[in-house]
Amino acid sequence: MKAFLLIVTVLAGFPAVAQERPEIIRIPPRPTPCVRCWLPLQTKALNVEVNLDGRTAVTEVTQDLYNPGPRLEEGEWIFPMPKGSAIEDFTLFINGVETRAELLDANKARKIYTDIVRKMRDPALLEYMGGGLFKARIFPIEARGTRTVRLKYREVLTSDAGLYRYSYPLRAARFVGGKIGTFSLTARLETETPLQTVYSPTHRFDITRPKPRRAVLSFEAQNHPPDRDVDVLFSTGREPIALDALTHARGDERFFWMTVTPDLSQAEIVPKDIVLAFDTSGSMAGEKMEKALAALRFCIANLNDDDRFQIIRFSTEAEAMTDTLLPATAANRQRARQFIDGFRPIGGTNIDEALTQALAFPVDTKRPQVVILITDGKPTIGERNEGPLVERLKKDGRHRLFTFGIGYQVNTHLLDKLAEAGGGRRTYATPDEDLELKLSAFFNRVQSPVMTDPKLTVNGVRISQVHPGKLPDLFRGTPLTIFGRYTGSGSATVVLEGAVQGKRERVSRRIQFPQRRAENTFIPELWAQRRVGHLLDEIRLHGEDRELIDEIKRLARRYGIVTPYTSYLILEDSPKVAGNGRPRPQAPGVFQEAEESFRSDLAQRSGEGAVSVSEDLRIMSEADVAAPREKKRQTGGKDTTSLTEWVAGRAFYLVDETWMDGSLPDNPTYRKITFGSDAYFNLLTQFPDLAPILALGPQVNFLHNGTAYAITD
Repeated sequence: MKAFLLIVTVLAGFPAVAQERPEIIRIPPRPTPCVRCWLPLQTKALNVEVNLDGRTAVTEVTQDLYNPGPRLEEGEWIFPMPKGSAIEDFTLFINGVETRAELLDANKARKIYTDIVRKMRDPALLEYMGGGLFKARIFPIEARGTRTVRLKYREVLTSDAGLYRYSYPLRAARFVGGKIGTFSLTARLETETPLQTVYSPTHRFDITRPKPRRAVLSFEAQNHPPDRDVDVLFSTGREPIALDALTHARGDERFFWMTVTPDLSQAEIVPKDIVLAFDTSGSMAGEKMEKALAALRFCIANLNDDDRFQIIRFSTEAEAMTDTLLPATAANRQRARQFIDGFRPIGGTNIDEALTQALAFPVDTKRPQVVILITDGKPTIGERNEGPLVERLKKDGRHRLFTFGIGYQVNTHLLDKLAEAGGGRRTYATPDEDLELKLSAFFNRVQSPVMTDPKLTVNGVRISQVHPGKLPDLFRGTPLTIFGRYTGSGSATVVLEGAVQGKRERVSRRIQFPQRRAENTFIPELWAQRRVGHLLDEIRLHGEDRELIDEIKRLARRYGIVTPYTSYLILEDSPKVAGNGRPRPQAPGVFQEAEESFRSDLAQRSGEGAVSVSEDLRIMSEADVAAPREKKRQTGGKDTTSLTEWVAGRAFYLVDETWMDGSLPDNPTYRKITFGSDAYFNLLTQFPDLAPILALGPQVNFLHNGTAYAITD
């Protein structure tokens, strides 16, 4: 039987997402021109269960491997260890039979990795050369048969600035290629002291926190792409409002990330005054009205006992339930339900009068003043121009205004500008969404304020380009994440100050802002997403500006973000294939055609395109989880796809057969190094932090310490 090597990288990944995809790899007796010559296995199913007690993680992985080939295969299985981990025990089962595994230290592991790279002409495993590995013989897998591998291992976690990090090297699955069929991961976290931050910058988990010291994170996906490693961060403590921070610094580019989390068990809920302005115009008739009214009843039922409230129905004119704000007693809630039962869809849309009445109620300075405007249309009666309506809200300055748009006929520019001027948030429900579910979820998010009018100051370094620029109120159960840039370095005092029941409260912490820090590369990526989303929104709402467009183009290139003003990121879905088996980029025409539609939607005030763009840019400007690297759009019925990689804190683009570093200057002078040569591995030995970059492929151009390198195959 021919020798095969089965490489399965199943690194401990917290609530992370996926896991390595295994492969049987044919090792040819001598180098061949083929970059990837192997018979791949398929991962039919992958389930990961993780238990964390704070500092120790126990991970159990069950993976079903399918051999689609026509003959039986066998080989060796290798498993890269998490870098810096201290694994206490490791158990490997194949089809229920415990299998011996050999633990190799980093030096022995390095030789195996190097041999694979030289023989396979593929460097995907290079980024794991800094650690050890396990090696075991895999039982033969019959033709078109399935084997189940079960792993269980324990590792000790380390902390960074008080945050524990659980990482899962999902990118190693690139060595196998393709997507993971059915993937599920559940992580259970239980600590001795109450949990504060629980956050993943890389994958969107469903996070539940049933008790102060417990959290459950879950992720499930079909055909999941292994396009990024997985990180989960968590901290513990007893502060009523916790503040955690991390930094990333490379050269002159220095970034910070902060998260503010109210203690779920102790945070004091601030009583609020809330006005619900509900559109009853004729266009609301039918199922839309019934679902919206059900959601409105939900809002009334879920007011806090110390709240005061009012309901305004508006169509041709506006009508409040009473002349004053009402305490949220059982009797008043019943009165509100009776008022709601009398709503009938008829007449025009008088947003002007609805706002006038909502802002007219007396203000209690100890209470947040919240207005929620729910409408499915644009103003047709009273003041119809955006400017005067927005200016009225700015002059008021006392109310938080949240807008909720229903359907496609809303004036998105008006609703978005009102939310912006009122320091609130905009939300839209499209016709294919569950209106009742979305409106009730929206209300849950804003019903329990903990701190209002928060302000962030940093003494010791200078911060800039902070997003969000104006911090929103802090609500129970909703952590606030902040991204920004800093200049200077050293220890600094971070202060968050805001109003709690009319009194100014403050949270402060000493944070280190270093000159250089290679870790936490998610920070510049998410900062850039928020920055570009903010700039595009400025253009959409206030018109094009050359300086804003130039900044968007620069950020898009540097950080690999698809925008209406960049045309070099898109590839056809089924393009021509280059000699190394990778897609070859097409001419930018298809991209430009796709983005012309998007740019047109930027200028539209209503319609499906306007609603879609508003929601896209809101999500982008609030991003706290990295966007998928594979992005698709439709152009005249044709799918287009961008092909980028985010590695070592920067974007790389596939141009013909070469990965190009987005931070390279124009017309650089390259130092050329042949892939797989002694000089190639000497470079990796001299600069171990280049491993993730070199792992991209045998042809990659990049900038390091001021020198431009060209790895050639």
